[in-house]
Amino acid sequence: MLATVEILIAKTEAAVREQPPADASEAIKKVFPQRNPVDLLVPSALMKKDDPRCLVLEAPATEETNAAPLKTTTGLTFVLGCDALETNAGMNYAFVCVGRPVEGEDKKGCALKFYTDDKFLVTRAFGQTLLLDYANGRMADGNLVLVANSVKGHKETFKKNRSSEWKLDDGKLVSCRSGGMTSAAYALGLKVGKE
Repeated sequence: MLATVEILIAKTEAAVREQPPADASEAIKKVFPQRNPVDLLVPSALMKKDDPRCLVLEAPATEETNAAPLKTTTGLTFVLGCDALETNAGMNYAFVCVGRPVEGEDKKGCALKFYTDDKFLVTRAFGQTLLLDYANGRMADGNLVLVANSVKGHKETFKKNRSSEWKLDDGKLVSCRSGGMTSAAYALGLKVGKE
């Protein structure tokens, strides 16, 4: 009986933490303040595949017409980490975070809808086609994940042997290219702790 009560209390507390009811007392609102989902976003980064910070994902959509948010099996979503594209070293890019998405498009916290195109994970944001990639094409533990394209256009963006090739391996999205060589040592994860 006590175990059942404990489970019910834990579920109720989790629901209140997630969204305090409109008629909640001031004490409840003070203890469980409603936070803006954008304030809770966590940057996505490459992690060694055996790192506990790696994320287990639902399979991405396989066609552009079915593009859908890329989600973890625990319900977190890959979202934009900024409000605008930046340009550097011939690439347009925007950092990617993980968290609860906000409504709208092309702003920090909105869900990115991905689909697979061969080994690329493709999305549309800011009126452009972008690939899931990592900063400076550098495969390294803790390197930030982003969506990017080449300023030279579609052909250069989708060039073979890019760092932005991925595969799903045991639910983990692993990078499968490094300098034109096949690798599966790094997967998508959260940039938290150990830094």
